[in-house]
Amino acid sequence: MTWRAPVHYGPLGRTRESNDAELKKGYHKMSLKMHPDKCKATGAEECFKSISKAWACLSDPDKRAAGAYTRPLLSSIFSST
Repeated sequence: MTWRAPVHYGPLGRTRESNDAELKKGYHKMSLKMHPDKCKATGAEECFKSISKAWACLSDPDKRAAGAYTRPLLSSIFSST
């Protein structure tokens, strides 16, 4: 079994259980907060790029539905059934 971590949810401050509206809200919140013109912190530009990449992957229904950005929940692995 190949494990793929949900790396694209973290930059948006969301989990894989988030719906489309929550993902969109997370994208807008984080992109405004980390925009290089507003945030002068070191690494803000790289952070903004990762937020944009995450949104590009998760906003596309085909990419999101393909399952390339999710992994099984640990509870489903260790369940007794």
